[in-house]
Amino acid sequence: MKSKTSLRKNYIFLFAVFIFLTMRVHAQNIVAPASHWGGLMYPNLEPTKEIGLQFANFTEFDKNKEVDGVCLTDDPRGRYNHIEETIGFNILAISQTRNLIRKDKFQSNFLYQSALLFGFTSDQPTEIFQNEVIHSLAGLCTVPRNKKRSDPFLLGYSGQLNYNFFALDRSSQSSIQFSPTPIFAGAGFSFGTVMQELFTQIGFHNYKFLNFRATERWFYFSFSAMSRLGVAYKGLVFDNIANQYMANQASIRLHLLAYSFPINLELAVTGHSGVFLNDAVSAENAVSVNDVVPLPEYFYSLRLEMGSFIFETFNDQLGGKDKGPTYGVRVSYRLLPGESLAKKALAGLFKLPIFRNLL
Repeated sequence: MKSKTSLRKNYIFLFAVFIFLTMRVHAQNIVAPASHWGGLMYPNLEPTKEIGLQFANFTEFDKNKEVDGVCLTDDPRGRYNHIEETIGFNILAISQTRNLIRKDKFQSNFLYQSALLFGFTSDQPTEIFQNEVIHSLAGLCTVPRNKKRSDPFLLGYSGQLNYNFFALDRSSQSSIQFSPTPIFAGAGFSFGTVMQELFTQIGFHNYKFLNFRATERWFYFSFSAMSRLGVAYKGLVFDNIANQYMANQASIRLHLLAYSFPINLELAVTGHSGVFLNDAVSAENAVSVNDVVPLPEYFYSLRLEMGSFIFETFNDQLGGKDKGPTYGVRVSYRLLPGESLAKKALAGLFKLPIFRNLL
């Protein structure tokens, strides 16, 4: 009963922060742990604000073993590593991407993206998403739990500065103009209760291909890819992690109805050198710390954008396991510069018939 009361208080706190931030802060994008769970890492290359919820799961054990079509619930699979608990992340993340104000117009393509994280750890609703939704629909055995971590408060902040390369072009009047390209390079940082990190990155985002003028208003495709190289340091949640990592990501996006009501569907794959350590080597056989190496991870991600609403899910099924960093979900709303989510919500509220009749 006490745990349910504590969980209820955490959700009330998260909701209160959400209401406050929609009025005070114009904001989500990529902050730990999603960036190490297979979430899309591409930076925004134009000014934007986002606010949303993120859920991610770290499970101690793999899914139950299946024998002759029967899941053996009393025989949990091997532990992922030394972390002897399951951790569910429930996070409210907000972000803003803006151009840096420069006197020189040739430097106006620097964009700074900042993100703020609030939340707590609890295995609900992440256990429901994993066992009762994903595994139930896919016909997979459930992932067992033993000890579950519970932190009343998570906090984090990240920032990254990206340079969007421009190309010289000529307008219809033959004057020289700058045209944006999908190529970017940048560096960033993240610190908080989960972990700390510094990184550099390079790549390209939404390079159009199979793009025909006759069908562009209805559909077209784009391709994205990037690499990120970083150094990491422990936090309060993860106190024993690899001190460096590399993550590579590539994706294909289908753009629909770009000129009316844009709908984008993106499929991505991610290869990560790993931030969690393999401690399978026994203490008596370990010669040095080099015997303990990072565990590589492989994820796929699916992202759906409908207008200003964004839904994304990422899963380690590509790596053939269900333990450690297993899956995540992000739901967010994108605002244009100058928009306020609270004002838009109130405007929509007063358009309801009950208010129109009163006014």
